[in-house]
Amino acid sequence: MKFNVAVTALIVCALSACGGSGSNTSSTNSGNGSGSGNTGGGSGGGTKSATVTTYLGFNYLQNLNPAAAYTATYTDNGLGVAGTLSFGTPAVSVTMTPNANGDGGIAYGSPVTAGVAVASNSKDSNLPAVAMICQNISGSSSTKSTDVLVTSTATQLTSASSLANQTFTFFREDCSQGGTNPPTTSGNALAFDANGNVTVAGTATISSPTISASTFTLALNGQAIYDATAGKYTVFNAFSFVKPNGSTGYAIVEHDAPTLSGLTKGVISVWSQQ
Repeated sequence: MKFNVAVTALIVCALSACGGSGSNTSSTNSGNGSGSGNTGGGSGGGTKSATVTTYLGFNYLQNLNPAAAYTATYTDNGLGVAGTLSFGTPAVSVTMTPNANGDGGIAYGSPVTAGVAVASNSKDSNLPAVAMICQNISGSSSTKSTDVLVTSTATQLTSASSLANQTFTFFREDCSQGGTNPPTTSGNALAFDANGNVTVAGTATISSPTISASTFTLALNGQAIYDATAGKYTVFNAFSFVKPNGSTGYAIVEHDAPTLSGLTKGVISVWSQQ
């Protein structure tokens, strides 16, 4: 079985509905067109030379300190043509097929059950700049975000000052906006002031309403923040990336867990601006 994830601004595609651009809503087996099957709708497609794009991968059970990324790869053979995604720790390989109609949708093979994409990749616009991958995990009542992939051409930001005056109003966990189902489409925010101090709003993952620039900088460098109220540790990985139109996008990967290492459970989520 395969599932679509679409890329426009930030589009979620889970088990029942997949979209391309605009207001398109369609089933997991078709995109925005008259085609059928798991490759999406439309009548386009065609083979091209394979493009291999590397990503930095973050898994929900990786150690928080240090929080080293693994390498993931998409092999894109063109619109409507099956390629592969290799991701995870240990790595697994699944089929992935960009929708033939070019709406930004991607059909993934099992065990991927849902996905989220943030913007398009400047190297290959068939692929996302940032992807969240979700699977059904034993002991979880629903699909769970297990991995977040960030294009390797992104610049990792290690100081809160690099995020000065940026606001992140889109929060995704378990391939759902707001980390809830149905999605919470507003109210979540990480807002950085001119000095990199953070104001937090609307999310259950961070108990404190504010995080100082110095504390956030430590968390960007693998020094976990301990939340005594929630009994968990948090690290962040922040990135800037270039979109196909030349503008700059930002994303922050949040990783929460009750311990720093030897994880048997954890939560991985994404903050973005679209």
